[in-house]
Amino acid sequence: MIPSSSTNDPKLMKSDRLNILLISPFEGSASFIKQLIRNGLYQTSNLQTSQSVSDSIIQPDVQWLSLILLDARSFPGEMEFELDQLRQAAPLVPIIMLSNELTAGQKELYVRKGVQEILDVNSLNAQRLDHAILMALHRHRIREELHSSLDFMDQKVDGFHSQLLGNQMNPHFIFNLMSALQYYILNSQKEKALSFITQFSNLMRKSLDHSREDWITLEDEIEFLKLFVEIQRQRLDFEFQIEFKVDERLDVADYAIPPMLVQPFVENAIIHGMRNKRGVDGKIIIEIKLKKGNIQCRVIDNGDGLKLPRVAEEQAKYGGRKSHALNITRERIALLNKSMRGRQFDMKIMNRKDNAGTLVELCLPIMEY
Repeated sequence: MIPSSSTNDPKLMKSDRLNILLISPFEGSASFIKQLIRNGLYQTSNLQTSQSVSDSIIQPDVQWLSLILLDARSFPGEMEFELDQLRQAAPLVPIIMLSNELTAGQKELYVRKGVQEILDVNSLNAQRLDHAILMALHRHRIREELHSSLDFMDQKVDGFHSQLLGNQMNPHFIFNLMSALQYYILNSQKEKALSFITQFSNLMRKSLDHSREDWITLEDEIEFLKLFVEIQRQRLDFEFQIEFKVDERLDVADYAIPPMLVQPFVENAIIHGMRNKRGVDGKIIIEIKLKKGNIQCRVIDNGDGLKLPRVAEEQAKYGGRKSHALNITRERIALLNKSMRGRQFDMKIMNRKDNAGTLVELCLPIMEY
């Protein structure tokens, strides 16, 4: 039962023209419904007709309808398939079902399938149709607002989760760097210890600043990586070369990237890719370029590569031991893909074609900062 005050709600009166589709094989149904609409609140509505659901779903304007009236009297048995078709073709359009002999179980099923109102044709009049349209639009609006609120809350939760995962990166590499500082102190290398502390402080300041942000500029990420690499050079007992190749078409100050997304792969390339080279000819290339409408970041090393044939397993471990930072990065990318709505991140880890080292490839959607 609809409260009488509902008809006084200007938002629900729908003073704008409603586009209504009646699906019914009965010739008399269209004239009957048109007469009821002319005698009711929605006399300015545009009524289209169709004889079947299959004919209706191929109409180009089906998604822009205000309302669907579905005459169920012509369909033997249950109408799950027809309702699924309508919901797929027009997921945001409210549906009112017209019938004269439905069981309680059928009514419950159809409501679960997305029907807002079910009307008995035998007792249908202009007032009841008005009320049904009013209630269907009202319920549909409430459902849309609820879904919108839930989507917003999901995005907030995912944002907090993603930020938390980003913060988890800090303890991982801080632990490694503190081990190097401990080594300098224990071996009485004071000057190296002081230099290391200075660079370490700068790195931590940048890391702290970035951890508060969902996005930073490519320029900031590159500067962070260069500082990170220099600190790694100081703490390790082997030499390696590193080269940054940045596409000239990219203004790195104008494009955005999630902070510390590339760093775990650079760290793994150094620790696991360069260790056995011992400075002989070890080299890492960090390549950032535009490719097919995306930003491609590649970390390439000429180390030992992933151990074959168990590449898939090695991808999870990356270098023969479990990589917490890599697992966190996988989770971050999954969350980013969930929140980006169609603009996807992608990550690949593989042996180079000549088996001389490892290639990590990150494909990022272009985001202006």
